[in-house]
Amino acid sequence: MAKRCRLRRDKHHSRQQARVPTRQILRSLKQDRKERVAAAGAEIEACLENGDLQGAWDVARRWYLQETDPLYPPERICWP
Repeated sequence: MAKRCRLRRDKHHSRQQARVPTRQILRSLKQDRKERVAAAGAEIEACLENGDLQGAWDVARRWYLQETDPLYPPERICWP
């Protein structure tokens, strides 16, 4: 994040240099989402194998609520 802010303040940088940190952040978020989905899916399957339908429903509901939280606009950390 700090590198991204420094690049935005510096007027002598290429656009590619500014995009690299953004792409790294987005790639990391995408990977994190995949891991969370896999973990929730494994937990749901484990509950279903044990015959715990309510537990599986609770896990699925909790995952859905976390994934669909309203997105608030990010705070403006670096001022141009």
